[in-house]
Amino acid sequence: MTPTLRALVLAGLALLPARVGAAEQPRPAILNPCNGRQERQDVFEFAERPRVEKQGGKWSISFAPKAACDATVAIVDKEGRIVRHLASGVLGKNAPWPFQQDSLSQRVEWDGKDDSGKPAPPGCQARVSLGLRARLNKVLGWSPSVPRTEVEGVAVDAHGQLYVLSSGPTLRVFDRQGRYLRTLMPHAANVPPGQMTLIEWNQTTWGTQAVHRPRSGGASTFDLFRFANFGLPKQGMAITPDGRLALVTKYLSWKLKDLGRRLVLLSTRDGAAAPGGLAQLDQGTGGWKPGALGNDGRPFAALAPDGRKLYLGGFATRDPGAKRAVIHAVFAAPMDPPGRAERLLGDPAAPGAVNEHFNEPRGLACDNDGNLYVCDYGNDRVQVFKPDGAHLKSIPVTKPDQVAVHPRTGEIYVLRAPPADRHFKTEVVKLAGLADPTVRATLQLPTNQFSVHALMALDAAADPPALWLGAAEGKYGVNRALWRFEDRGEEFEKVADVAALAQGPEGWADWDPHSKKVYVAADPFREELYIRLGDCCFPSQAIRVDGRSGRLIERLEARIEQICVGPDRSVYLRIEDGGEWLVRYDPEARKFVPLTAPEAQPVRGGGYGLKKYDFAKRKPLSFRGQPVIGVYGPAAGGGRTWQDPFGVAPNGDAYVPAGVVEEHIAAMEKAGLPRPAKPSGTTFCVLQVFSSEGKLKCVSALPGLGLSSGVRVGRGGAVYIVLACQPAGQKLPEGLAPGGSFVASEWGTLVKFNSTFDTFPVGSISGRWDAAKPEKPTHHYGNCGGSFDTGRGAPVVIENALWDYGGVCPVTLSGCTCMNSLFDLDRFERSFVPAAQTSTVSVLDANGNIIVRLGAYGNADSRGKDSPVPDPQTGLLRPRRPDDPPDLKSPLAERDLAFALPKFVAVTDEAVYVHDEENERILRAVLGYHTEETAPLP
Repeated sequence: MTPTLRALVLAGLALLPARVGAAEQPRPAILNPCNGRQERQDVFEFAERPRVEKQGGKWSISFAPKAACDATVAIVDKEGRIVRHLASGVLGKNAPWPFQQDSLSQRVEWDGKDDSGKPAPPGCQARVSLGLRARLNKVLGWSPSVPRTEVEGVAVDAHGQLYVLSSGPTLRVFDRQGRYLRTLMPHAANVPPGQMTLIEWNQTTWGTQAVHRPRSGGASTFDLFRFANFGLPKQGMAITPDGRLALVTKYLSWKLKDLGRRLVLLSTRDGAAAPGGLAQLDQGTGGWKPGALGNDGRPFAALAPDGRKLYLGGFATRDPGAKRAVIHAVFAAPMDPPGRAERLLGDPAAPGAVNEHFNEPRGLACDNDGNLYVCDYGNDRVQVFKPDGAHLKSIPVTKPDQVAVHPRTGEIYVLRAPPADRHFKTEVVKLAGLADPTVRATLQLPTNQFSVHALMALDAAADPPALWLGAAEGKYGVNRALWRFEDRGEEFEKVADVAALAQGPEGWADWDPHSKKVYVAADPFREELYIRLGDCCFPSQAIRVDGRSGRLIERLEARIEQICVGPDRSVYLRIEDGGEWLVRYDPEARKFVPLTAPEAQPVRGGGYGLKKYDFAKRKPLSFRGQPVIGVYGPAAGGGRTWQDPFGVAPNGDAYVPAGVVEEHIAAMEKAGLPRPAKPSGTTFCVLQVFSSEGKLKCVSALPGLGLSSGVRVGRGGAVYIVLACQPAGQKLPEGLAPGGSFVASEWGTLVKFNSTFDTFPVGSISGRWDAAKPEKPTHHYGNCGGSFDTGRGAPVVIENALWDYGGVCPVTLSGCTCMNSLFDLDRFERSFVPAAQTSTVSVLDANGNIIVRLGAYGNADSRGKDSPVPDPQTGLLRPRRPDDPPDLKSPLAERDLAFALPKFVAVTDEAVYVHDEENERILRAVLGYHTEETAPLP
């Protein structure tokens, strides 16, 4: 920070001692005491219908439901739009203000003004609603035909349907034209828990099953499957005669337990893995040493025609600190029942050129007679063996990588792949057959840079036969192209390009649904969304779209970290490398509006991880030809240079979390606030408060703060913040029944602090900055390091909290923000909170009561009326067709709103928007009520 800026910050703080001192400030009164969380009774009928009486200059709205359900009271205009948000919450002993507690009969007063304090327009009515609910309205950003990640495997079944494995893992099915049919991984919502043995299940407190997600990939994600680090490598898949997809897992090692490789058998109908659908192929030998099938390579599989034996090859191993070593052998595993893989041919440790040996065996295939074809890559040949293992023939082919044999004609298709140190065209050659293996046709693919291999599958049931290729395409050779080529005899014709069939909305092409920091932000005044396009750890551009249609309005070509819409209808953003600049944007004029506080100055680029920002060496930024004027807040270095989500209060103040740096400590000392002894961008944070013009009002509104995951402010100034902590004594996130299990470091707590506008600090957290160890902690606060599975963080005492809700997930308790989420607060002061532990979104009222849990588990095929239906001939799910019988129903339609991994939530009066990362989409669910009545104003 420059001396000039430091002087401005300290001068601003010097004006605040009467307002920021914690001890001398009286705390605001609790309007309605918190008497213990309650859930609504699902009876949504009126015992007394709503009526309105005028008493002097005020109106009194009275009503009474038949049970303690949730009620919402609003003033609406002639078009039904809400002009004043009066009350919403669960009635009963813990009803929030302004409802009367311990009573079903309610009377709510209204002063005749709208939310902004202006007289309400003529023709308004009072509306009382019972039973909040949400119905799926639209799926945004979902484009299943666009490979978002690398193609990891392809296979074709007897019906000509294409199965595409992508990293994630995701498994989708397409028809012969490349049109999307269904998703198998994540599994469908109608798969009974007993038929999905890949998953460990928890019980919810309301009696349903919920997926238990082990930790996978450090702090980055949850694994859907029961084995931590469960993964599927790039591979050649096979389909059994009874309609199951055979896949080979990566080598699994967790907590020094060698789990080896496994065979997974998935139903091609719905992705189920029934009992017996998971088999051990090999076992590790202790420590981190792999088993016979190694821990590296690209596994390839081929089934014997009768389906009783599975051939496997393409394995390699890579010991810690050692080079990659190829396993020069082919293995066979029984399939009735599935069991261990045993060496069939070759010597795992010794390459050779004689017929009994291989030099890097790769792809495999079987012909109709049961003969086994092996791509002997290093020996430039395809080796053919009889079913009993006797050598039958050697076919010379340069660098054979994969092979397929037509079961009727015997024609052989070989994909030739370049070695890592050479650049030449990848190609497919068609050979006439085993008796006469002459080349009949050749198909050349684009240059395969960086040795990213193509993957091939034969559709032998088609006429003419066709090849599917998940091919390396583009400058960096990323496997995102998926093509179909028909065999025309002496040539191949390209007839389908899956990515080209995608009809995604304009402007969404660069959106990365797997980004860990999408940060969906809703504009409640315009029913619009702001969506960050890409990178997890660094700022990226964002798109502004119409919330109802997903139509692109504009693209914000700035380096944006976070977005939030203020009460003045301006958009506030944190931009540049660490989100260290707070700026304001006018969506109507489509330009940045200068902040006018004394601290404001031209925004300058760079600054990632800098403790001292050298303004003289940074060029001022401009946007569409105009300078950008904002306020600077130092970004913490290290793992938390990208800061936690901020919020804008109803009075226009911005509440901005930031890592603690030297400038913050000096400012806190000057203002007489508690402070840590030294900076720490990983474990110590501050909650700064700026006015709408950028004036620093408080440098530390919540002393003792650590990692957080979003902050919002209620109508009266109460602060809601998700902290990376857990209530003392609570072992599982809310919603899970006792006896379950969950990763301790991946869920957090929503805390409401009793505060009003301009009362700072709003509360405090002791036990973090001062390193004290309280005898009776209220919470355990996460720190960087420690056990990811069992560590519960440091014991702390959180003061001035009205209530907490220990059920926000995902929230990382470590120093990395990869696995994070964001809640939102609507203008009724209802919290919409992601609860990935139950695949739901929890809605809480201002007193912490759970109004409703929205949604349940489901994959991308749970789309209400648009869910796929079973084909009358095959029984396999596919999109509904115009000629389908009217009574053809989808087994997925009843679960109208479904999530696999809900993360970022945004809400308006009209709808709730949920980023469902694992399903690669944003769901728009229209908010409504089971019962509504309006009453005219006298």
